[in-house]
Amino acid sequence: MLVYESDYISIFYHADTAIVEGVWHESTKKLRDDDFKTDMLAWLKAVQTHQPVNVLANTREYYHSISPELQQWVNEHILAHYLAAGVKKLGFIVTSDLFAQVSIEQTIEEQAQSFSALYFEDEDKAIAWLRKA
Repeated sequence: MLVYESDYISIFYHADTAIVEGVWHESTKKLRDDDFKTDMLAWLKAVQTHQPVNVLANTREYYHSISPELQQWVNEHILAHYLAAGVKKLGFIVTSDLFAQVSIEQTIEEQAQSFSALYFEDEDKAIAWLRKA
C-alpha cells in the first residue's frame, strides 16, 4: 500500500511482511537537502504509524550524497525515532553511485549498535533477510 509519494521517493507499507519500504527515484539527482528532510520525515511518519520491525530502503536509483551535517540530522531526527518505534533491522538495496552509497553507509554507521543493517544488490535477498527472525 502506497503511504507517501513525492518527486523523489515512494513509501509503501507491506502488511503481508510488516515492512515499510522507501523506493528512491532517479530524480534524486536534483534532490535538495530540504526536500530530503521532508521525505525522511514522511518516512518516519509511516514507521511510527505502522510500527514495523523491519525497514527496507531501495536506494538503487538514489544519487544524492548526504553531507556530514545531514547525516547527523538523520541520526537525531529519524533513526533515533525508528528505535523508539521498534525497528530492529534496516535493509538496503545499494545504489551504483559510489558517493551516495558511502554517505548512506556513514549515516547508518553511527547507529550500527542499535540496528542490524545489511546492504544487498538483490531485492529478494534483502526481503528474505528482513523476514528472517
